[in-house]
Amino acid sequence: MQTKTFSFVLGTALGLALLFAGCDSDNASARISEKSATYATLKTWQKKYIERGDIATGFTPDMVYMAVGRATKVKQDEAPGGGTDELWTYSVFYLPPNATHYRPANQKVTTPYEAARTTAAPAAQSQQASGNAKAASAANATGSLEPADLQSYTLNVSFHGGKVVKYWITPN
Repeated sequence: MQTKTFSFVLGTALGLALLFAGCDSDNASARISEKSATYATLKTWQKKYIERGDIATGFTPDMVYMAVGRATKVKQDEAPGGGTDELWTYSVFYLPPNATHYRPANQKVTTPYEAARTTAAPAAQSQQASGNAKAASAANATGSLEPADLQSYTLNVSFHGGKVVKYWITPN
């Protein structure tokens, strides 16, 4: 009887955690819905970027918000010649699985999803069931649902004149 109660409590806790945290694409969908008037005016390629969590130079603050959410910190400076420059910082940023435009020019950044695909040995692939059990056990031990080696970054987005002029990531 205690096992059933524990399972129920654990299942309820996980369900609530997922409900409140949501998945990234659900959050992006909510942000897109919130800014639907802006989203409707965008070009097809811009919509695709936003949907997969990518940003590009020339994006407006609304577009960046739809793609990656609210920044951890926003710093405003007076721009030379008038106006304001802004720097949006995302302190803990995980590369979206389908994003392609966050790689610094001078280094290769491999997303955790790419690493899993390229480094898995054939023998390990044949033992997928036991590997899943080990991963679940490791997740329970750390209290996190994310892989222990998931790399986080700091994302910086620089705006000038209301448009993205530069963005970069640095490993945390």
